[in-house]
Amino acid sequence: MLDRLRRFGWRHPEWWVVAAAAAAWLFMILRPDPHAGHLMASPGALHGHGLLGMAAMVVAMMLPLTLTNARHVALSSLWRRRHRAILAFLLGYLAVWLAVQAVIMGAWGWIAPLAGWKMAAVAAVLAAAAWEIGPIKRRELHRCHRTVPLAPRGWRADADCLRYGLTTGVSCLTMCWALMVACAAFAHSLPVMAVLFGVQLSGRYQRRPSPILAAVAVLGVCLVAGLWGRLT
Repeated sequence: MLDRLRRFGWRHPEWWVVAAAAAAWLFMILRPDPHAGHLMASPGALHGHGLLGMAAMVVAMMLPLTLTNARHVALSSLWRRRHRAILAFLLGYLAVWLAVQAVIMGAWGWIAPLAGWKMAAVAAVLAAAAWEIGPIKRRELHRCHRTVPLAPRGWRADADCLRYGLTTGVSCLTMCWALMVACAAFAHSLPVMAVLFGVQLSGRYQRRPSPILAAVAVLGVCLVAGLWGRLT
């Protein structure tokens, strides 16, 4: 059994990226959320997530999108530093998304009261659905799959991995920003996050993802969440 696990780790050095994302999902599921029944994200709901909750949400939703990139980084590095290379890549990638998520939450707490919570949420959902079928997302999706040459050792190798994480994070941001805003509109409700996470995975890993189905899924889950919020 131990030999099988060891061989699995050798063949799939990105295994711990999956484990980190699964732990983040488990943390969010088990963590009590006093705002779980809220329809829209209010300032109190946003503040209630805190830095730890925001980081867990980013790790849970974004790390699974990097598995092919993390594997490329590991296999392009020397055997003894493959996990260090993955870590450097993820530091760059997560730095982009943590900064962007902080901006999204701050901007939402400022803009939504001015426009009205429900109106702002409707606009966010429509923007997310429209982005799914737009040409820019399809173009950025191809960029997320690109690989780059990496230095084999030394500080240049760490810098290359970090830079690759930053550029991948920026491409992923262009692809997924609208879905993350839609999550914020529903106070990062777990059911909404789960469906939008599925949309992200489909777009990232399906050979021929359907933009129409993705847009329908975005509209559908947000509509159900909105109706549920009216009834509870």
